[in-house]
Amino acid sequence: MEKVRWGILGTASIARRHAIPAIKLVPFAEVAAIASRDGSKAAAMAQEFGIPRAFAGYDELLAKADIDAVYIPLPNDMHLTWIEKAAAAGKHVLCEKPLGLNAEEVRRVMEIARKTGRYIVEGVTSYFNPLHRRVAELIAEGRIGEVRSIHINLGWSFRDKPGDFRWRKEQGGGALLDIGGYCVSTARRLAGAEPGWVSAAALFHPEHGVDTDMAMLLAFVNGVRAVIDFSLFSAYRNEYSVVGTTGRIKVENPFGNGAGTRRILLTDIGGAPALEEEVTAYQMKEQFATVSRCFLQGEAPSPTLEESLANAMVLDACLQSAAADGAKVTLTGKMA
Repeated sequence: MEKVRWGILGTASIARRHAIPAIKLVPFAEVAAIASRDGSKAAAMAQEFGIPRAFAGYDELLAKADIDAVYIPLPNDMHLTWIEKAAAAGKHVLCEKPLGLNAEEVRRVMEIARKTGRYIVEGVTSYFNPLHRRVAELIAEGRIGEVRSIHINLGWSFRDKPGDFRWRKEQGGGALLDIGGYCVSTARRLAGAEPGWVSAAALFHPEHGVDTDMAMLLAFVNGVRAVIDFSLFSAYRNEYSVVGTTGRIKVENPFGNGAGTRRILLTDIGGAPALEEEVTAYQMKEQFATVSRCFLQGEAPSPTLEESLANAMVLDACLQSAAADGAKVTLTGKMA
């Protein structure tokens, strides 16, 4: 069986806990090599997971002709640089979200993809979870009537991890780029439209300057409103609901890379239970399976770079609004 031979750029926690184990579950993919700036770290992880080759440096891995694709779990400020180098070396790329620090960097990624002919995909793992697809199906079936609002609540604490890159503004740290993208992507998908304008308010860390908490309102052009609240400095919360004219869908623990079963609860106009379903999935495995299959078949995977750009533009607008004390930022006519 033909397999995608993956190279891993870095020994980040997400690679060790999720990406490498997920790839090993995909029959048409394999981890062929891993690289780190610290060769001993790459060697240790290679030994732990039975990866045949380890390199002291990312360029050394990219020079190998028998690597088909690379996974990039590096800090956010390094994404664009290594996307460009990997694509120039002839590799397809799956890069952890965000593709870039802002929409302009995503536009540069789009140009890199056009220039090199390589597929470049943003690793928004929640996009691949069948849970959200099922919610979208229930909406499309009219089970809650016309959608009026979406409410997303996501947060946990990095308070005890002061050395993490998420606390470094120069590395693209902060809650917006770390978990805000999941929320916005999901809201856009469920709303079935793009925001016409946004407003946001944030709390910024007094020492590091990164956003630790943000609340945003997305006003979609089809009349749907999304209220989103997320944080890297709070107690755990992880849920969303979609409210329609005749019913409501609530999803418990919708976000997270681990394998698990999530519950969808649908209530009628009076709040009485109307449907309960469970969806079991390992979204990191689903991501690597989908992307690997597309690479083998010569097809561009989703989310497309156009979708990534649209998401990045909303994130930029929310940060602009938060910096201006919640001023409304218009997006209509700019989503390109």
